[in-house]
Amino acid sequence: MKCEAALTRTTIAGLMHEIVGVLSARGGASLGDKTVLDSIDAVDQMLNTANDDDNLRDAAQRAAEHALGLYRHKPNRIGRARMFTEKSVCLDDPGMIALLRMIESV
Repeated sequence: MKCEAALTRTTIAGLMHEIVGVLSARGGASLGDKTVLDSIDAVDQMLNTANDDDNLRDAAQRAAEHALGLYRHKPNRIGRARMFTEKSVCLDDPGMIALLRMIESV
């Protein structure tokens, strides 16, 4: 693996895309299951459409917030919350919240 002093927008987008695939394969979740994968995918999509001049942290935060809003009114379909499907509606997924907090702290 090549060491780099800084990561570019396209490099980060590629990493995010790879993360979605690896986590999905390991954990069995799919996009749309209301998991952190959905937030990671939203950030990946944002990175693929952003300009190099954009403030990527702010754009990533907006993407993660948008994903939270998009899935808030849907049930969790995998993970511990799947046992409480209807009770998970209108609640945020903990993994999605954690990713948002990580982005905010960058």
